[in-house]
Amino acid sequence: AGGGEQRDGAPPAPEGAAGRPGDSAATGNPTDNVDGIRSLMQLRASTRVDLGPWQVRPRVEIARTRESTGTFIDGVGTPVAGITTAMNQAAAGLSVSRDFNTSGGVLSLSGALDGIWTNTTSGPDAAYEDGRARIAFGLNYVTDSAGTFSASVFSDGIAQDGYEGRGLALAYNLRF
Repeated sequence: AGGGEQRDGAPPAPEGAAGRPGDSAATGNPTDNVDGIRSLMQLRASTRVDLGPWQVRPRVEIARTRESTGTFIDGVGTPVAGITTAMNQAAAGLSVSRDFNTSGGVLSLSGALDGIWTNTTSGPDAAYEDGRARIAFGLNYVTDSAGTFSASVFSDGIAQDGYEGRGLALAYNLRF
């Protein structure tokens, strides 16, 4: 026999199903009710060192994210084991920039190099995903009258098989 009263024409949920008796999704299937805990911790330290016209910014970052769910009974009465997943990441890098005064404004050029180390845990298994490097270059040109043009490019996953990310961003902000 079903485990709850029927509401709005939905079929009753099975005995022991999580959630309120009779809850169903738009598809007519019983819903699940799962308790979970998510956490995110980040720490970043950086500074700026002026070396003549150059600005050097060393930095370190650490991050940890974790999600866990307890054991539960799904909407159709099947027991589902709890699981914990976590990701730890550490990065150290250096960015360098320099400003150039031009007849029409200020041109800023920048570059950065980061080393990134990651490990992931899912259940009892942990995987170290090798270190990788990320490199980025950018420019920002602020004109005296018209606005600002910005461009940046990056490549991530250097020296790591199976991981790569690349990007390009262009922007123009018109001053009026």
